[in-house]
Amino acid sequence: SEPTLLESGIWLYQITGHEPFLDNARIIADLIEESYLYDSGIVMNIHPITNTLNINEAHTNHGILSDVAQLALLDSNYVQLTKTLADAFIKHEVNHETELFYDAVTLEGEPIHHDMYMPYGGAVSLESLLLAYEATSDVTYLDQVKRTILAYWDLSLIHISEPTRPRL
Repeated sequence: SEPTLLESGIWLYQITGHEPFLDNARIIADLIEESYLYDSGIVMNIHPITNTLNINEAHTNHGILSDVAQLALLDSNYVQLTKTLADAFIKHEVNHETELFYDAVTLEGEPIHHDMYMPYGGAVSLESLLLAYEATSDVTYLDQVKRTILAYWDLSLIHISEPTRPRL
């Protein structure tokens, strides 16, 4: 996937040390918080050309959470936004019966698909929650990562053991 403006600003600041790149990342994060954060805490996916929004369309906080948490590691003013995004992710994007992640949710936080597998987005979600833990020191996020990894591990052990049993 292509980097976001927020992610690019952080990368460029980390590489060059030039404050204007960090300032640009802050502007994007402020805009997200002021204009694109839905009541549920999920970031709205606005179509860039038409500037329209479909509430029932797929939305997720996993990618933007990573970017905001990285910004919070550089600027503590973004710790609260990191917590808001991470709390919404745990509340709406985790199936708490299985501890596995939904691929996406509506803006109201309802799962769009109930598939429970480890897509690329699942790996990004784990990384995002780890960054949120690092930025906020809130063990809720680390504990969720542990539960999810154990759930995927248990699931893979079941899939590995069943087809390899010899049939007599």
